Amino acid sequence: MHDSRGVRVGMIGCGAIALAVHLPTLVALPGVAVVSVADPLAAAREAAMQVARNARPFESADALLAAGEVDAVVLAMPSSQHAVTAVAALQAGCHVYVEKPVATSARDARRLLDVWQRSSRLGIVGFNYRQHPLVLQARALLQEGAIGDVIAVQTVFSSRPAVVPVWKQHAASGGALFDKGAHHVDLAAFLLGAYPDVVRARTSSRRTAGDTAVFDAEFLNGVCMQSVFSFDGVAEDRFTVIGRTGRLSYDRLAGVTVERSHGPADRAVFKRARAGVGRVARTVRAHAPASRRCRAVVSSRTRPVRRRRACVAGAACRHGGTRRVAHGGRRRALPRGAVGGGRGGGRGHAGSGARYRHRYGSGRWINRDVFSSWMITRRCTAGPRS
Repeated sequence: MHDSRGVRVGMIGCGAIALAVHLPTLVALPGVAVVSVADPLAAAREAAMQVARNARPFESADALLAAGEVDAVVLAMPSSQHAVTAVAALQAGCHVYVEKPVATSARDARRLLDVWQRSSRLGIVGFNYRQHPLVLQARALLQEGAIGDVIAVQTVFSSRPAVVPVWKQHAASGGALFDKGAHHVDLAAFLLGAYPDVVRARTSSRRTAGDTAVFDAEFLNGVCMQSVFSFDGVAEDRFTVIGRTGRLSYDRLAGVTVERSHGPADRAVFKRARAGVGRVARTVRAHAPASRRCRAVVSSRTRPVRRRRACVAGAACRHGGTRRVAHGGRRRALPRGAVGGGRGGGRGHAGSGARYRHRYGSGRWINRDVFSSWMITRRCTAGPRS
């Protein structure tokens, strides 16, 4: 900290992630001043200066570092430039935050590591998912032994953007393996407390170079990992940890689930419960925002339905009644008391000693005997909420 403004930060690379995340965050932080921005494109520099209005623009990272006006830099340029720019920043005496991946070759990564270890500066890689509340929750559950000893990890991280950024379309960027795979490999190390020992990968090019990858790894603690990463698939970010006595699933869009199994008979029950929970989550996400007058609630008991025909999803209900969507097309009830506010304490699936947990975005836990179906009730009201 060299002046009254606090820590002087330079933003190197003013693309979409810098404009949407880094610069707004830095500008809002107390004790931080964004004093410089650098990008070879004039339009990008101008857009950055609309966010950091007092920043001085530079056409290159070398020019920004040579000016000697910053204490720390944030690097968000194309992946192939990460390592060489980070090395130059450390040698210039700056603290460094670099977006992942740190490098696109093992040689560049080792050089960066060596320079950082010999410097007296802070260095951090942008693995922001480590701070995600769901990831921290999943890590705590694994440390508590929620699923026993970990055997394997299966992950999928995919999306299909309308336009893939130009710099990601070239093989030099590392494709989906480096862009998406870096996050999940780091999450595996973070959750398991061990690093990969042997890795293998196969890539294919569908829309752009290396936009799909299949990844396998063996960790030092014996855990195996299998993953699929893609820029050409349905949006999904799922991380499943398989243990001796259960399974933990982290889904950034749906939450964290833990399934515990005490025998072969439980597996069929778990499968039905997962299908029901998935149906509930999808229905709530699809319909709950449709109308301010409608609210989705999970029913803990079966109620009589006067109306035979289903109301149109998302439309105002003309009948003032309730609409049921039941797993398997049949009317089934949740065990009483399965969700807060229900009556009594139902037993759920008879004869099953397994337990099931699901955490919604609201932070509520469901922790009851495993049940084979879910029912979601969509209650439509003619007037404003009471």
